[in-house]
Amino acid sequence: MIVNVRQRSRLHHGAIGSLILIFSILFTACSVSAPSQVSPNQSSNPAAPQGTIRIGLVDWAEAIVVSNLWKVILEREGYQVELKELDVAPLYKGLAQGDLDLFLDAWLPGFHRNYWEKLGNQLEDLGSWYEGKAYTGLAVPSYMKEVNAIADLEKHKEAFKGEIVGIDAGASVMRLVEEKVIPAYGLSYKLISSSEAAMLSKVRKAYQMQEPIVFLGWNPHWMFTEWDLKYLEDPKKVIPEGEEIRILAHKDFSEQYPEVADALKRFKLSDAELGEMENEIFNKGNDELAVVRRWVEENQALVDQWLGKQNSK
Repeated sequence: MIVNVRQRSRLHHGAIGSLILIFSILFTACSVSAPSQVSPNQSSNPAAPQGTIRIGLVDWAEAIVVSNLWKVILEREGYQVELKELDVAPLYKGLAQGDLDLFLDAWLPGFHRNYWEKLGNQLEDLGSWYEGKAYTGLAVPSYMKEVNAIADLEKHKEAFKGEIVGIDAGASVMRLVEEKVIPAYGLSYKLISSSEAAMLSKVRKAYQMQEPIVFLGWNPHWMFTEWDLKYLEDPKKVIPEGEEIRILAHKDFSEQYPEVADALKRFKLSDAELGEMENEIFNKGNDELAVVRRWVEENQALVDQWLGKQNSK
């Protein structure tokens, strides 16, 4: 608009053209001289949350659900959220270095003990969110009637082809099985590493054919609602019990995002609530963000409790 006025001022030399030119110059000067009150790192809305919250996650069902759940919740509150999928070791390192802000699937005090002992002084523990019993162990289909304990595996090595089907090689439970469980029970088995999805595909195929398979199972997970499975007894107590799924943050997180930290400390999910979302995503094949958005909308009162809004209405 200013350009048009200036063009007209060059075409007209009368009083009206001069007044328009003066107005244009004054308007431009005012626009230029007015300093911006918003720095490059600030929002134009002073009440809007600042910065990007980076959530690290591993390719495990419960991690995918809760990480996407909090992405949706925080974005609805005005935060920017990035999800970064990593293996466990680089995830802990990134969290300690401040390259990541949150990890919502820390299995403590057992399975991730080595990472916590090494890096815990650079991390902040925001508490446990899973209300059920978290456990990982060797599992088989319940139709394997003669196999009920880990020690039974050696007698049925031929049926299982001497293989335990596992997940990604960097997972703590894989090292536990390889270095402690197999030696403790004198098993001459090979632990096969794969992704969670690949392992579950093998379980599905074996279950459909009623064939033998031994693999890594854990709760919480939808596999135990999809199939009739059982954990193998561990009388030597090699596998940790009493695990909690905890939320870890880098050590400055509560200072940078106090309201988010408080909300995460209030966050709790039951087996049924988690299982509902896992079933929609992993059994029915629905998009994870669409599933958690719908869940948030249908459970807004619960989400408001986590956010500390239940007394604000």
